[in-house]
Amino acid sequence: MFLLTTAGKRIKCGRYQFLPTAKVTYPQWVFTLSLFQRNLKDNKSQYLPNDVLTLQYEMEFSTRMERVKISEPDSHQNLPGAIPSVTTDNFLHPVEKYTETSLSWKDDLLLMYKDSFFCDVNLKTSSKSFPVHSLLLRIEFTVFNYMLTVNDCESLNEGLCIEDLDADTVHKMVLYLYTDTLDDLDWESAKNLYCVSNKYEITSLQHLCSSFLKENIDTTNCYDILYMAGRHQDHNLISAAQCFISRHDEEILVSDAWRNLEEK
Repeated sequence: MFLLTTAGKRIKCGRYQFLPTAKVTYPQWVFTLSLFQRNLKDNKSQYLPNDVLTLQYEMEFSTRMERVKISEPDSHQNLPGAIPSVTTDNFLHPVEKYTETSLSWKDDLLLMYKDSFFCDVNLKTSSKSFPVHSLLLRIEFTVFNYMLTVNDCESLNEGLCIEDLDADTVHKMVLYLYTDTLDDLDWESAKNLYCVSNKYEITSLQHLCSSFLKENIDTTNCYDILYMAGRHQDHNLISAAQCFISRHDEEILVSDAWRNLEEK
């Protein structure tokens, strides 16, 4: 399901699955809009031309033998006189498999974030602000949920100040929030995200960063990993660093970096 803007741009605002049942001959299909009245009114000129909300649907009807796809026009300007075209082709995969590949709600969320569509709170660093969806923050990040509740930050004009974090780290953290993945991770990014995830109690992110640090430990960074793991009382990472150091003790224990670590 798409919302059509005044410029004819399609914005995803929902994807739904309905399974047939033998008990119901004419099922009632209900589509819940991921749209908020306040946001629509705030962007009335873009989303409500002439006070009209225009939605577009793409529907796929599938059986175990074939698939039927109805294609709608690309702009709401020619919707009334359009005749949908219907195409059929052999449906080679079972319905269950087809359903799995259709439900890409994470992709929809990421697209909404990139378009700043219905983002209702800002994560503010000292140099940049990141509009995000407060609902997702509340669900995924416990500490941010608490901060939102205490500060009552529920509009685009307010936000959460996290000026102790740099913009690049927050950007990667937000992308992880929407995708559950970490792309283009390097040593510095992993170290920064590890500290952030510990401070804000993002357990899954901390686990990913810890795994990256373990896989990329060497004689030049094992000191930093051991010191950082000790500060955050991460016993698993402490153990991994200690095991690596014990295997390379002849090279490590005589280094200046090790002596500096002992002084800390």
